[in-house]
Amino acid sequence: PLTCGMIGETEGWHYGFALAGIGMLVGLGVFYWGLKSGVFEDKGLEPAAQKENLSANSRKDGVSVAKPPLFSRDSILVYLGTMAAIPLVYLLLHHSDILDYILLGISGGMILYLFAFALQQEKIQREQIFVIIVLFFFTALFWTFFELAGSAISVFTKSNVDRHLFGSEIATSAFQSVNPLFIIFLAPVFTWLWAVLAKKNSEPSAPLKFAIGVLLLGLGFIVLGMSDGFATAGMVPIIFLILGYLLHTLGELCLSPVGLSLVTKLSPAQLVGFVMGIWFLSSSVAHNIGKYIATETASDGLSAVDKLPIFTGVFYNVGLFALGASVLLFALSPILKKWMHGIK
Repeated sequence: PLTCGMIGETEGWHYGFALAGIGMLVGLGVFYWGLKSGVFEDKGLEPAAQKENLSANSRKDGVSVAKPPLFSRDSILVYLGTMAAIPLVYLLLHHSDILDYILLGISGGMILYLFAFALQQEKIQREQIFVIIVLFFFTALFWTFFELAGSAISVFTKSNVDRHLFGSEIATSAFQSVNPLFIIFLAPVFTWLWAVLAKKNSEPSAPLKFAIGVLLLGLGFIVLGMSDGFATAGMVPIIFLILGYLLHTLGELCLSPVGLSLVTKLSPAQLVGFVMGIWFLSSSVAHNIGKYIATETASDGLSAVDKLPIFTGVFYNVGLFALGASVLLFALSPILKKWMHGIK
């Protein structure tokens, strides 16, 4: 956000996205160099290669070194498949109505399959899968609202937030770095907090952490919704935006790290990859639903004074919905914890 966004705003978005692409290529080059030089040792190898430690590994100074399969048959197929998918993705991006139906069909079909599979299992495994399905919907809801940061909240920042600080105006895109900065500083705090609570046998269960995360997300939107009461000529103080991002980040730190770990623990061994795919699908569902919420804030051509109640009204309603969802999840948490059968 600090480099690509800044260049995009000042020089043009083609340059901003080009810089992002260059950064990704540099990152890929660093990763490939790490594989080739042995920095990663035997990390990242295929499971079979890890066991055999023969054909996929070479030796360098007594250390196992992964040979990156840059031009293997499978790798070439991946490259070709990726290139072939580009025009398809381009087509879907320009026909989002088709993408809506495809995503609905895929996500609905996968959830129904998982539910049907659960009904065929023993009681413990069945209930653990039910936990995954329930939390899937709350996860999708969380990311639906959270990812408004890249759409509605960014437009709100540009049109209705007083971005002047110490005599200079901060670029709108720069605020996309607020969440990552909060994560960098607060993630160690949460790690320490959960460890301390675990030693005291007081650590919240995973469903309870989810509920807390959704609650904090809702409070963040309530703060944004209430900001209009402190506006001057349609511009709200920057502190409301920062506080909203802080609450959203606190919610993310409660929910996001827990979800991935929980899914792998609760999933049947033969379906771990499939269930992980469903879990990541929640992000796709969230982004797709989020676009409809973002359109509710459309206010092109209006003054800052007229735009403000439109934004704050949507934010306030989103906050109330999230708070209601958190109350429901708080109520369901004891049941979900019981269905987890000791999994933490």
